Amino acid sequence: MIDEAESEQPFAFSVSETDFENLLRIGSNTSNSRMMIAAEFSKNKGLESNIEFLKGIYHGGYGIKGEVDDFSVWFDDDGIHINRGTTARYSQNSQVYPWNEVSERIEQMLSSGTFASNVELDEAAGFEKQQISQKL
Repeated sequence: MIDEAESEQPFAFSVSETDFENLLRIGSNTSNSRMMIAAEFSKNKGLESNIEFLKGIYHGGYGIKGEVDDFSVWFDDDGIHINRGTTARYSQNSQVYPWNEVSERIEQMLSSGTFASNVELDEAAGFEKQQISQKL
């Protein structure tokens, strides 16, 4: 019975949709990430370009207080690793969201208006230009 139950649920830990979307909104470890992502995704460069961009925005580790449990996150080459408690990087129980799923979810959230505020969306292009000018 245990083998059957484990085969039906591939991960010992499951994060809620709300918690996952909150993580995408606030857990990048990059300042102004929502505006940066909104500006980049508005260019419609395609999935592979979006994935490479997201790998640069989401980096390191992150902890978040969820609806039910606290969980930890590790951003890696294969995707976002999420686990209950304080470790996700090397845990066999981590749930992994591949970057293509992350990119698609962010696109859905941008389309539905749940990823960033209207102000952030309106200011995204100008913010990107300001960032480029500061580098020069």
